[in-house]
Amino acid sequence: MPVDIHAPYIPLDDWAYSDVGRVNENRLKVLFVGNFRGTPAPIEVPLSVRHCHELLRFWSPSADLELELEFGGSPHQVRVRYRPIDIHSFLFPLTACELVDDPRDSPSSNTELSTILYGLLSNWESLQKEIRVGMEERAVYREDVETPIPSAELQHVIDGLKTVRGLAHPESEPLGLDQVYLDLSALYEQVQILIRQDAVFEELKASWLGLDRILKAGMNHHSLEIWALNASVDTLLEDCDFEVANTSLYSAIYQSEIGQYGGDPFSSVVLGFPVGFSSKTSSVYKYLATIGELASTAILLDPEWSLLKANDHSILDGLENIRIELDSQLLDISAETCGSFLFLAPQSSVVAVRHGSYPGDEVMNEDLDIFDCPGSVDLIINLIETLVDLRSAVPDLQQDTFDYEVRPIYWFGPSTVEVLQSCGMTVPVCVHPQSPLTFDEVRPVGGMTAHTNASKSDDGIRPPELIGLVQILRILHKLKEWARDNIGVSMSLNERVAAINSEINAFVLDTPRPQVELLRARPLSAASCELVEDLDTAHDSYRLSFRLHEHHEYPAGELTTHVGMG
Repeated sequence: MPVDIHAPYIPLDDWAYSDVGRVNENRLKVLFVGNFRGTPAPIEVPLSVRHCHELLRFWSPSADLELELEFGGSPHQVRVRYRPIDIHSFLFPLTACELVDDPRDSPSSNTELSTILYGLLSNWESLQKEIRVGMEERAVYREDVETPIPSAELQHVIDGLKTVRGLAHPESEPLGLDQVYLDLSALYEQVQILIRQDAVFEELKASWLGLDRILKAGMNHHSLEIWALNASVDTLLEDCDFEVANTSLYSAIYQSEIGQYGGDPFSSVVLGFPVGFSSKTSSVYKYLATIGELASTAILLDPEWSLLKANDHSILDGLENIRIELDSQLLDISAETCGSFLFLAPQSSVVAVRHGSYPGDEVMNEDLDIFDCPGSVDLIINLIETLVDLRSAVPDLQQDTFDYEVRPIYWFGPSTVEVLQSCGMTVPVCVHPQSPLTFDEVRPVGGMTAHTNASKSDDGIRPPELIGLVQILRILHKLKEWARDNIGVSMSLNERVAAINSEINAFVLDTPRPQVELLRARPLSAASCELVEDLDTAHDSYRLSFRLHEHHEYPAGELTTHVGMG
């Protein structure tokens, strides 16, 4: 069960807690799971969020990073503490770093380098300014003008550089300010690169910037709720040792389903950091797929399969010959009903980030950074833009915001996309690097056609793609809510099944080619419920089957799932 948070968190304009009625037909509620705190922490309750800076102040992320520097011809190990204070800190991490061990308090073999880093991290901008001023004044040196004396802080840095460079002898040549500037700049850049390559920092950056991208795309639309939950790959691995129904992640999702957090269940759960598929993490995939089925929600995940590392492909033919080796456990998931709830979206683009600009503001139009963003983020943004009418949304005009531009790193047409879909992966169609990303069918792992025939029914209808699944899950959550209120212990088993089937029929339209307007309330062409004998559960267990009508937003699909109700 999730633990209590240590202080109340109330987002600005807290509309997310106000609607506690039945499931809203037009609302999309997304749970974004990311490593937001850096340090290991138990999974707590999810939090509604509208702007990243609110959550940054509340969670106060922090991470101690071990860095191995090459400086002065020898390696040095230092520890820095990364504490991002705003969203910019993820683009320029050194502005949010400090030494874990202050060289003034704990002298060590790295005292000289620590002294240099202390000055570098504490006030690099002022050091730069002082060095430049000193260089300019020496360039116009006159005998009647006294040579400027460095500040105590800069002098400590210069003395440290002398020692590291082996110049700490009276007969040594003085260290020029130009060389000081070059050495400090090189060290600054080296530390920044090492921090950006750290695994914990990469998870933090992917999580926070991914969340910011989603919030930016949604533009605070009244029909869209974004919630955040802190977790990491390690906490998910720990949860795999327990029964899924007893884990913190499932509990957080289930609490939303029964109205604990704003009334609506989560439409989808997005993992904001990649989980590389390996023998160590394969249990996480089964765990997440099972949660998706038990909680009746779609799970979006980046498997960290870089398409450029795929076996047997050719750059020259547009990656038409890609073949991916599949793990046996992934094939097992695809053959089970829980495989219809897990969507794998490997990264297929990089994201350029700029300062949020106003029309005509050309100064802010330069790239601040280009970073990797999980494919799961691209996928949920596509879902938001498809299901939510953003034309009525108000753009975010706050200061210190970013603009994001997606730039494809792979480009391929429908035939390549079909090959990748057969391997359980979802990638956007992109016929040219300058073309926008467009998702065609977004099939789950259960829609894999390679090496298995279990995913297809006799008439060729496969598990529903993402948009169709969201429509079915809205119906399923209504059925669960209805069952909690109406299925009583006084009813016999046959009476319960008959009552559920009667309720399901309200969403079925038994017409071969119905009008699109009618499908909004009744999108199913067929549906059924039957009781499953399960002595291990306290609740009744049912097997429910749903078949979607063909729709202009999604193809026909069929979902079979096991649900506990009553």
